[in-house]
Amino acid sequence: MDTNPSGNCGRGAVTIHCLRCREVCKGEVVRVQNVHFHVKCFTCQVCGCDLARSGFFQKGREYICTEDYQRLYGTKCDSCGDFITGEVVSALGRTYHPKCFVCSMCR
Repeated sequence: MDTNPSGNCGRGAVTIHCLRCREVCKGEVVRVQNVHFHVKCFTCQVCGCDLARSGFFQKGREYICTEDYQRLYGTKCDSCGDFITGEVVSALGRTYHPKCFVCSMCR
């Protein structure tokens, strides 16, 4: 992701349109891979928070904040119930944090 404060979105005679509102990009924009957004249009498609200043995930053509992505698509630990980020242990069709995967008899 990069922002372009130069006052235009394209190079030469190319006109760039915002993926969200479809209007011509002018002023500061956000570019994600090969698509562009006005800064005000680059928001989470679930909660509407500003994605230009925070992390985000892309699922299909949707841009979703980290919190909503985890809530909608994240993996929960079968022991503690918290979302798992990073390393995961899978056993017998269940998922665990490595620290939560302990003997059920002696812990």
